[in-house]
Amino acid sequence: MNQLDLKITSADLFGQTLSDVAVQAGRDKSVWSADVNSDRLAGRVWLPDNFNDVVKMELERLYLARRSKTAAERAEAPGSASLDPADLPPLTITSRQTRYGDLELGRAELVTRRHAGGLKLERLKVESAVLAATIQGDWTKAAQHNSKVNAELRIYDLGALLTGLGYAKTIRNGEGTGRFNLSWNGPLLEYDLTSLDGTVDFDFNDGSVLEVEPGAGRFFGLFSISALPRRLKLDFSDFFGKGFSFDYLRGHFDIRDGDAFTENFQMDGPAAKIELSGRVGLADEDYDQRVKVVPHVTSGLPALAGILTGSIAPAVVIALIEKLAKPEVDKATGIYYQVTGSWAEPRIEPVDVVRPEDKSGGSGKAGRAPR
Repeated sequence: MNQLDLKITSADLFGQTLSDVAVQAGRDKSVWSADVNSDRLAGRVWLPDNFNDVVKMELERLYLARRSKTAAERAEAPGSASLDPADLPPLTITSRQTRYGDLELGRAELVTRRHAGGLKLERLKVESAVLAATIQGDWTKAAQHNSKVNAELRIYDLGALLTGLGYAKTIRNGEGTGRFNLSWNGPLLEYDLTSLDGTVDFDFNDGSVLEVEPGAGRFFGLFSISALPRRLKLDFSDFFGKGFSFDYLRGHFDIRDGDAFTENFQMDGPAAKIELSGRVGLADEDYDQRVKVVPHVTSGLPALAGILTGSIAPAVVIALIEKLAKPEVDKATGIYYQVTGSWAEPRIEPVDVVRPEDKSGGSGKAGRAPR
């Protein structure tokens, strides 16, 4: 047989369901080449007889359905766990139009190769109006599956990225960078939260955190912050009415066995500065965090300076007043909360102010929460 002309109503391929598939293929020497067209995949494929050789795809479009299986469903249905990565062929795939769920990823490039014991992800690159990313990794199997990935991200719209990945619309806008190095016991496409280890870093500017229902979002505790405005005693309705606007949002998380720890999460905006420390249970879906909120009461100083001078105050006067007043104002108005409980029903309770003579040195950062 050296030619194929197929019409397939529905086909399952690596957990993806393709509909209305048309394949026209021919064999030349030891390689099949095929033109494939379906609702989710369209382009040309080269499939060698020898699986040690590279399988190549040049696609016009690749639309991947977002998979969201429970642990029980993964256990019942055959998937990546039944595969040995050492048996998979090396791949070179390019796609001009790429989509993951509702997230537009633009042009994508994937290159893998075989190595002893498994498969190496040489690079996965995507470039779109929302995200530019380069990801590398490994997938091996000995007694069990083990995977690790590291990524460098340039994010042009954090809110659109999180919404496209299936999270509740909790952030609007936001531009910046992200980096993660993660490993887990499991196949590359089926991460295991209970064994997840690594680090996550991010630094974003010019966005806002929206108030959402508890449990709707799962982004390292941002959603406990989104519930704070209605618990503050001060009136920041002008700022919080459409979400907490931030000038910057940055942090570092250490992840161990499915728990994410931080001691230096910071978010600063026109209304207040927020510092967060403690633990988020990614596997157990719970919180044990300390939050410090410093309202920016000095934002009203320009008007005050204008009243005092009888005119619009020069910038130097405003800067001097803020420099002199802000440290004492921060100490006086810092508000502390303990966040515990589940993602679905977090408990946010005020706690005593940390004094300068305390172990933290008055920085307002709580120590690492007990695990």
